[in-house]
Amino acid sequence: MNGVVYDWSVTGGSQVSGDSSFQIGVNWGSAGAGAVRMFQKAYDKVNNKVCLSNPVVLNVIINPIPKKVPIVGQMEVCQQADTVIYVLAGFAGSTYEWSINGNSSNILGQGTNQIAVFWNNAGTYLLAVKETTSTGCIGVIIDTTVLVNPKPFTTAITGPSVICVEDLLGKNYACLLYTSDAADE
Repeated sequence: MNGVVYDWSVTGGSQVSGDSSFQIGVNWGSAGAGAVRMFQKAYDKVNNKVCLSNPVVLNVIINPIPKKVPIVGQMEVCQQADTVIYVLAGFAGSTYEWSINGNSSNILGQGTNQIAVFWNNAGTYLLAVKETTSTGCIGVIIDTTVLVNPKPFTTAITGPSVICVEDLLGKNYACLLYTSDAADE
């Protein structure tokens, strides 16, 4: 419509494009409430007057994105020790996508803010999680390094297993200790 001007106002953010056109761009500020208001101005050539439309308002809820907080749990563990619990303190109702070295399968507690991991193999692993709030806001990927120290391996105990009563003293027993690195050589 020629001669129509759109008069916009924004609360909770700032208008960054569109001026007085039918479409604007908005950069929203911090989490909370916001609104976009608009009314039209048109010039009536017959009556030589400016006509105003009724204002329209769109209320906007600006949801927060998840904060980057550290993963809590043991970051240095022993291979094949107890199951280790890892927790991310996020928003209530969020879902969580966990991964270990990029693999998200076989993680006990996947989808929740707390997982349990049994470290089968020694090595260095990248534990990562991405939180998505109940309103669909996606947080940045949070990751940490977990060092899994090798489980020691031993040989059988050597030494006499049957002795005579007359020969009780000075018996030697031995057990050799190997780490998984030494056992692999």
